[in-house]
Amino acid sequence: KPNKNIKSDNHMECVDYIKIEEVESCFSAKCKAECVAANSNIAGASELVPESCSWGCDNQISTFKAAQAAFHKTPAELLLGTSVDKCWDGCIERSYELDQTSCISGC
Repeated sequence: KPNKNIKSDNHMECVDYIKIEEVESCFSAKCKAECVAANSNIAGASELVPESCSWGCDNQISTFKAAQAAFHKTPAELLLGTSVDKCWDGCIERSYELDQTSCISGC
């Protein structure tokens, strides 16, 4: 059995990246993959699931960054609720072009 505590060279965790853009890209990709997997199995799933998950995942990152910029003295964990709310609002506003459930799942 391989030792689960030893990482292979080609497997990095998102937090192992140096550049913030790479960290965000990694988290976004993981979010999208999990969101699509979870929402594609739902009966009557829309063909909009991948795009909707992608938008929700990306929007969650951008709304969180915007909250951090606006309230830079506030601890990050206290900004999560606000950024999730704003992300959900964006999904609701775009419900005419996105699968709302998948978008919110991405948030």
